[in-house]
Amino acid sequence: MIRTYSAYSQRESSFELMRIIAQYMIIIYHILLVFFYNECEDPDLLYKLVWIPLHVAVPCYVFISGYFGIKFSLRGFFRIIANVFIYGLCLYLIRVYALHETHLVIRKTLFFISSTGQWFVRIYMYLYLLAPIINKMINSLSVQNRILVLILLAWISCWCGFMNFEPSLYEGKNLVYFCFLYLLGNTISFYKEKLNQIAIYKVIIAYLLVNALSAGGGYYALLKAPQNTLLFNLFFSYNSMILILNAILFFMLFMRIKLKSGFINYIARSSLAIYMLHMFFLRHCYGDIILWIQSNVQGHLLTILAVAVLALVTLVSCILADKLLSPCWKLSSKIAERISQTKIGQIVANYNQI
Repeated sequence: MIRTYSAYSQRESSFELMRIIAQYMIIIYHILLVFFYNECEDPDLLYKLVWIPLHVAVPCYVFISGYFGIKFSLRGFFRIIANVFIYGLCLYLIRVYALHETHLVIRKTLFFISSTGQWFVRIYMYLYLLAPIINKMINSLSVQNRILVLILLAWISCWCGFMNFEPSLYEGKNLVYFCFLYLLGNTISFYKEKLNQIAIYKVIIAYLLVNALSAGGGYYALLKAPQNTLLFNLFFSYNSMILILNAILFFMLFMRIKLKSGFINYIARSSLAIYMLHMFFLRHCYGDIILWIQSNVQGHLLTILAVAVLALVTLVSCILADKLLSPCWKLSSKIAERISQTKIGQIVANYNQI
């Protein structure tokens, strides 16, 4: 087993494990959100409270990128666009010709780089393309300027965006917010020795307290002030400082884990596929199972347990689908390798050294 996955053993497996867990959290979140809240005639408040703490998954992903630093490459870029194009095209063909969803528009699949419906993939792609410029800016920052830039980005994202003073920044689904998270991740790396000196039990207690605050605050907002969207978003929105603090504490827990596993790293390479495929599996493959769980499973605890098991099945299904398409990813790597030996490759190399 070690020999088989040795090619994937260079990454720190603790953070790769966090990628997998984060995707698992996203799947549970979407099951509860879509099937137990949005599409439910009488939504149970408890399920909405359960998915509040699961919202840290997206910030943690960008933290990882900032923590290690994105190293732009043609191979990495082709891997992203190959995933987006192949999965987008396959799902389009299945939904149109097998499931007869005639309302779908092919141009969104053809213009996959800029118009993908997966908002995270789209914004992360912009971050990836700009990474050399962002890295150069970060590397030139003094400690004082680093703090200043963090404050400015926090003010733009977590005040102007959160308060909806600037609609394009609302909810944090934008490049400015991702740059803020990226710099935060880099800052966590910058101070990791000091952060690791904090006793682990203190980090765990702080994490539990912030989650309790989020659940309690969300419960109050939903029950006592259901019309006050701003109050609920204070504990839930991506650009909420409470959620960002929660994500930092979650990230710090994995910083303490020392783990090397080629198998975990191999599985974690399917993270993008899990994100792109899981909603298709949930709606078109496991939708009837979810409806059965809603109708037949009694009690909140058993329902959440059933959802957790189904989310695990979905996770494994997405990983298997991604591994079956490994020849496509190898082909994209070969194309990127060929292009890297041309003039374009030299331009990319110079761009990385900007």
